Amino acid sequence: MPLRLAPLIKSLSIQDKEANLRPFPLDDRFAWAQREYLATIEREYAAGRPIRLIVLKARQLGISTVTGAVLFWWCFLHENTNSMVIAHENKASSSLFEKTKLFWETWPFKPIYSLERSTLHKLKWAETRSSLEISSARNVESGRGQTLHAVHLSEFASYPNPTELMTGLRQTIPERPRTLIVIESTAKGVGNLFHELWTSSTLKHNDLIPLFFPWWMHYEYRRPSRLTRTDLDPDERRYLNIFTKTGNPDVTYQTLRPTISEDEAFQALEWRRWAIPNLEHHDEDGFMQEYPATPHEAFISSGRNVFPLRALDACYVPKKGVRGMLMKLPSGGYKFLPEPSGRLTLYKKPSEVRNPDLYFVGADPSRSTTGDPACVQVINRRTHEQVAVWHGHMDPQHLAHEIMAIGHYFHDAEVCPEVEGGGQLAVGVILEAGYPRVWQDRRADRMPGKVMNAFGWQTNYDRKHWAIGHLIYLLGERSITIHDIATYQEMRDYVSYESGEMGNGDGSDHDDTVMALAIACIASATVGPYVPQSARGPREALDLYSEAGG
Repeated sequence: MPLRLAPLIKSLSIQDKEANLRPFPLDDRFAWAQREYLATIEREYAAGRPIRLIVLKARQLGISTVTGAVLFWWCFLHENTNSMVIAHENKASSSLFEKTKLFWETWPFKPIYSLERSTLHKLKWAETRSSLEISSARNVESGRGQTLHAVHLSEFASYPNPTELMTGLRQTIPERPRTLIVIESTAKGVGNLFHELWTSSTLKHNDLIPLFFPWWMHYEYRRPSRLTRTDLDPDERRYLNIFTKTGNPDVTYQTLRPTISEDEAFQALEWRRWAIPNLEHHDEDGFMQEYPATPHEAFISSGRNVFPLRALDACYVPKKGVRGMLMKLPSGGYKFLPEPSGRLTLYKKPSEVRNPDLYFVGADPSRSTTGDPACVQVINRRTHEQVAVWHGHMDPQHLAHEIMAIGHYFHDAEVCPEVEGGGQLAVGVILEAGYPRVWQDRRADRMPGKVMNAFGWQTNYDRKHWAIGHLIYLLGERSITIHDIATYQEMRDYVSYESGEMGNGDGSDHDDTVMALAIACIASATVGPYVPQSARGPREALDLYSEAGG
């Protein structure tokens, strides 16, 4: 059954910034984000699905207010409905409840209904037997012991104990149509539950629909400008492209990805020049967190991110790729078969001219079929372009066969699995199968004059920093191209801990895409620079090596 929220919400009243009472201004330019947000709710409602949204936003876009209006109407659209708004602090919960009471006190349909209960934090109506309650996230017991049908979690990234609260709360909300969960917030860096839920939603690993509303679409964030393209620095030129040409590198959120005119874009950039010193005290990272232009900009974690985020953004060229699997042919070669459920994503086919030295395969096996996934990364040695990624759960023994198949498909490329965890077993299987090119770590042995030969990449504290440091170098030189969204997101979320260790920002061990890529790049570098087959003569090879800085 269709649901048309706009006319219902326009019957409510709000107090504007000038303290004037006015009808809900849903038709104003200000309400562009609110309208898109409501359209998503209407679409999911009409489809008969439970409505589950996560909203990442810039400041002052009115999402909290319009969500409060939706929950107010939910109490009258559906009988026996229990709704709850949870704010990040007591002061915010009081403010949200005042808005709810204003909806009720000025509502034109108020004479038709009567309050059965009215307290400092709860309203319940006799005719519908529905209620709306406001609570604070400081009370981790919020919602426990009752059945809830519509929940708004406001400024979720600022909750003091979000995991504990959510564990109890999700059990109170039935998984059926006409139930609503809205998690909305500005970001507060990486490593928190909001960041984890947002990232999972963009990868479709949970049932939340991600919605992102950037600052530059908001007409209030404009200043008169005489800027021209020649006045812009490199970052501003990148933003101009995002604002006017849908040049946003992030395609993971479900929103319209609108554009603005070039004149409006220059006005937005003028406002940005004013806002960074005046609103964020010259803290550009702080501005990106509070006023993100793209979703990933929101999750700036200043001082903790291992990889330079601007360099990473510059090296990220998103491609959908083709998912599939490799099939062995009677001739002994391999053929790529497109298959949506396949774990191998192909971004570029192997070159038509067979060249075993052109590609390199790095792998991070998992210990088992549970826990941290395994990952295999394939790079082009000449361009450091990511050309294929295998990602999923698989035991080391079977993963070894996947590594060999991928290596064979890419012209018998050299392969280098990590040895730690289940990697030792994977390396053993590959060697026993007689795969022709397995990377060897050649280091001075403890015995004078002898060299230790070890197959695969052995990770310890120093060698991990070496591999990650080389990846940072490639990013800084803009000499690597990343296509895979999962790799890009994991690199953005990769942080340094106070102990000096590095890992995922949420504290988990999920660093498989990062380590597989780092191993591919550093092991390839130790082999020496790529030399085309046409230049394999001693003199030509020496010249190419010198040009590459060897």
